[in-house]
Amino acid sequence: MKGIIFCTTIQVGISAIIGLLWAIIYLLYSQNIFRPADIVCYSAGSFGGVRAGIQLRAFLSEMGMPTISSIFAISKIGDSLNEAGTSQEAALTKRVSQFLDELEWYEEALQRQRKEKG
Repeated sequence: MKGIIFCTTIQVGISAIIGLLWAIIYLLYSQNIFRPADIVCYSAGSFGGVRAGIQLRAFLSEMGMPTISSIFAISKIGDSLNEAGTSQEAALTKRVSQFLDELEWYEEALQRQRKEKG
């Protein structure tokens, strides 16, 4: 089992546009149920797209995909990453490491539980 990371930045009137995501996830529903997921969101502004991320979290939950407790939000994306996508901030590199460690922990816990309980 591998975790899935969803990346969103689409916010229209502070809501996520999830029709395309719905279609993709619905087609892969049987493969994704009980698969841990988390969300990376970003924006040019100060909030990092978190409003869209929060809505996506509820959607993923309804699809049977537990999300980890943190959302990885990158605000002011133009200042945070350079053109090659490399972090311009040491704190961002540390946060992404913690984020991926948490996702890995969930993956391992769910795998272990599935092995024990079936």
